[in-house]
Amino acid sequence: MTDNEFICPITLQVFHDPVIATDGHTYERKAITQWIRQHGTSPLTRESLRVEDLYSNIDIQKLTDHHRKSISSSSPSIQTIELSNHSYYQTHSTNDPNDSLSNEYTRCYNLKCRNQSWMACILILITSIGILGILFLLVLAAQSFYNRPKISSVNISNYCVSNSHITRLLRLTNVSQFNYTYYSYVYKATSSNNTILFSFQHDSSYWCLDNVSIIHISSNSELIRNGDFEDGIIQPFRFCSKANHSLTNLSYEHFTKDSSSYAFCHRSLSSIDYLFQYVHTEKRQLYNISFWIQNLGESTNKFLVDIIA
Repeated sequence: MTDNEFICPITLQVFHDPVIATDGHTYERKAITQWIRQHGTSPLTRESLRVEDLYSNIDIQKLTDHHRKSISSSSPSIQTIELSNHSYYQTHSTNDPNDSLSNEYTRCYNLKCRNQSWMACILILITSIGILGILFLLVLAAQSFYNRPKISSVNISNYCVSNSHITRLLRLTNVSQFNYTYYSYVYKATSSNNTILFSFQHDSSYWCLDNVSIIHISSNSELIRNGDFEDGIIQPFRFCSKANHSLTNLSYEHFTKDSSSYAFCHRSLSSIDYLFQYVHTEKRQLYNISFWIQNLGESTNKFLVDIIA
C-alpha cells in the first residue's frame, strides 16, 4: 500500500477518521460530510452521495494507525547539549541500542555540520520525498480545478427568449454517440432574473436530458422545478421551435438517467429547438448548475446550454 492511499483526496492530509462512500472512494469523515452538504455529489465521480450512506473504513483506519506508529517508532531522536559557545548534537537510533551505528555522534560547530550519520541523511530524504508527494497532489488538484469546462460569454440571436446577455456553458457539435454524462458548472449571477436555455438539433436520432439542477451554493436551495421530468410533463419548462416541430417527451425507462420513468428526449431536423425555464437568482451569488445528457446517435447534431440574464 502506498503513502498516497493514507491521504484524503479532499484535505490532502493523512486520515484520522476515514469513511467509505457509495462511489467506492475513502475520505476524511468531516471533509466529505461538509462536501456532500454543500454539493450533494462525489468530488471524484460527480455521482449523487448522501451523508447517511457513509461508513467507517475499518481496514484503512487500522492501516493508517499502523503506518503512523511505524513512522513514529522509526524516527531518530535528536538531543542538543550546549557547550560554551558551540552546539553539540548527538543522534542515535531508538530501534537497536546495541547497534554500533546507534552510538555514532555527529559534532557540529556554529551550526555547520562537518559530518552526518547515514540515518540523518535517510530521514532528510524521506521527508523531502513526502513534501514532493504532497506538492504533486496539490498540482493534480489545481489541474483538475482549472481543467473544468470553461464558461464563456457570447451574444446570439434566439427565437424563443429575448436576450440582453447570454453566458454559454456548453456547446457540443457533431459529436459521436455517448451514454449519459454529468456536467456541472459554478455560475455567478449577474441579474435577479435568469433563464436556463437548452438548444437541440439532431438529424438522425435524439438528445436526452435529465436531472437538471440549479442550486444556490450558500443556502443549498434548489431553483429548478421538475428538473427530473418525473411529473410526466415538461412544465414549468417551456418549449419553442422555429420550424414548428412537435414536442417529443419519451418515457421509456432505458432512455432515463436512472430507474426513473421520464427524461426529456428530443430531435430536430436541420434547425434548432429550445427548452428553457425561468429562475429567480440573487446578484453576485454563486450557483451550481448541473445536468445529465445522452446522445443516442451520430451524424449532424448540436447541443447548447446557455444562461440568459
